[in-house]
Amino acid sequence: MELSDTNRKIIDAIIKKAQKVCPGSLELIGVYGSVCTGDIHEKSDLDLLILINDDLGWKLSDGFILDDKGIGYDIYCTNWKMLEEEAACGHAHLAKLMDSEIVYASGHTAVRRVSELKSRAENILKSEKRFVCAENMIKEAKRIYADAMLAETMAKARMCAFGCISLLLDAVMVGNGKYFHKGIKRTFEELDGISLPDCFINNIYRIVTASEMEELRESLTVLLRATAAYAKRDRVKEQPSESNISGTYEEM
Repeated sequence: MELSDTNRKIIDAIIKKAQKVCPGSLELIGVYGSVCTGDIHEKSDLDLLILINDDLGWKLSDGFILDDKGIGYDIYCTNWKMLEEEAACGHAHLAKLMDSEIVYASGHTAVRRVSELKSRAENILKSEKRFVCAENMIKEAKRIYADAMLAETMAKARMCAFGCISLLLDAVMVGNGKYFHKGIKRTFEELDGISLPDCFINNIYRIVTASEMEELRESLTVLLRATAAYAKRDRVKEQPSESNISGTYEEM
């Protein structure tokens, strides 16, 4: 893929650093985010999948600002365990796995393994398994909801409400067989055009703008109930196949 001189220099610097401080730890580097979605502008940072295979690889993590550009860069690493968790669709922020265009690889094995994980996630998003993933997120949201109801301060209640909202957003996306491609600022834009629970976005705004504890708790309750009801709506059952009954009682 075409990269700017600055972005190419950053990637080359990471590769050289890996060769120096953790030889053999760097599996591959992929580019995702604004560079791939076309949302890039002069202040865009560089979203990278930096895949490592051992603990030495964490030395590659860094944060810096390019003086000539005034742009801050955060270099995060991902190991195989973290990528496998993404492939299980436990959340909807899967762009790192699904959208990354590989610009460096230590060998074909790493590339093939990433491709297999991507296929695993794609199969979940296309099958009935995505509903199980969504239901698990809603269950976790209910647990955090209880903390919001018991919170003694508005700050604690807001923090718990944020956890609920984040999980319910993920549940709705995965339930629709989709994931977030863009940054968190574009969340509502990415929800546009997909099936949503009743008054979903309005309820989120009510929670965010709530000035009193009672108002926040009431709005959070409405949001959670609507999303839970939405998850239980009638679904069109797929015909059984080897892929969609794997690991179920039906397969046995």
